[in-house]
Amino acid sequence: STTMASIPSREAAKARISRIFSHVFPKNTRSRQSSTMMRPVVGVAEPASGGLMSDRVALVVGAGAATGSAVAHAFASEGYHVCAVRRNGNKLVELVKSIRESGGIITPFGVDCRKEEEVIRLIEEVEAKIGPIKVCVHNIGANVRFSI
Repeated sequence: STTMASIPSREAAKARISRIFSHVFPKNTRSRQSSTMMRPVVGVAEPASGGLMSDRVALVVGAGAATGSAVAHAFASEGYHVCAVRRNGNKLVELVKSIRESGGIITPFGVDCRKEEEVIRLIEEVEAKIGPIKVCVHNIGANVRFSI
């Protein structure tokens, strides 16, 4: 049985992700994209201004309040355009606000990734309007109760 004391805090999760990223992205290779590139609205991706596409897109499926949020922040801080996905896209408002305030680029999506047709539309929309996906983090906890 998991207790609240055994669940890592958001700060602890961010610290672990940061340590991992320090090995994956050495400081001398970090770059940052302009935060004015997108003007996304929760659940709806808008094309980049001037027709620009991002070449560093990270799709974070399951961008909840803990691990998924820390992963999204980590990629945003490395200059990736984060496409944050959660079944209820309205619950991404705080994550979007936080990443944008820190100068990152994020587009939120409300998608039920248990449904293949929704995932297909998500991938098509991201790659058509934002850019090719370079990284995908699959972090859902959807209580799937059938064999995969």
